[in-house]
Amino acid sequence: MRASKVVKEAAQYVPLVIKSRPMQIPGITSHLGKMEYLLRDQPKESYLQFSKNYFAEDDATSLMLELKQQAPWEWSTYKLDGKDVKAPRRMAWYADDPSWTYHFSKNHQPGLKANSWNPVLLYIKNCVEQTLGTTYNACLVNLYMNSLEHAYWHSDDDPWLGYPDPCIVASVSLGHTRIFGVRPKIDVSKEMEFELTHGSLCAMGGRFQEHYQHAVPPMERKLQEGYRINLTFRNVKDPSKGPEKEFWGS
Repeated sequence: MRASKVVKEAAQYVPLVIKSRPMQIPGITSHLGKMEYLLRDQPKESYLQFSKNYFAEDDATSLMLELKQQAPWEWSTYKLDGKDVKAPRRMAWYADDPSWTYHFSKNHQPGLKANSWNPVLLYIKNCVEQTLGTTYNACLVNLYMNSLEHAYWHSDDDPWLGYPDPCIVASVSLGHTRIFGVRPKIDVSKEMEFELTHGSLCAMGGRFQEHYQHAVPPMERKLQEGYRINLTFRNVKDPSKGPEKEFWGS
């Protein structure tokens, strides 16, 4: 299905059929891609689930191309020794409320301004919500144009996301495959690596953000052909809470 058709039908909220699953917005009638556990840490009440082919390849490509064109990509900055330092990748932030500017840390200034949802993002969000049995009111979209652009080790443990309460952060990957690193905070030497493939869905659930860190590390430039778009769906619970971290550089 052409990306333009996806956008048009999603915007009109009429029955939409793509190879990945027949769907009527809102509501999914069937699913493609079983969620499997990559990590299940019962003592820490943490888990990592993954579906390699959540979206069929052609559909994932159509969604990727449309998002690449539509998103208002920006180089966010953070303050370090009084200077503005550029983030290691471009991003776009979407949320239900336009006043929800995202500050990853106290030195992440001026932060990411919230944009209004577009039909393609709403379509993907609806799919993910139905699959995971939860709802989301915000999404951070990341653009990796080459293998050197990255996300350093961190946790999505922002107070306004309800941390340290359990949550599910959903991650949809479109484009070039990148390595996804995971490590426990109690012993950062125990790193695990997984591949985030084109059209895949990954869910970090339970108390994962409390006990684990994750990263998309830089690679050799020659290893990435084309770009990668990653969507991380989140749920802002208390917009009045600001960041507690002093520094951010990931």
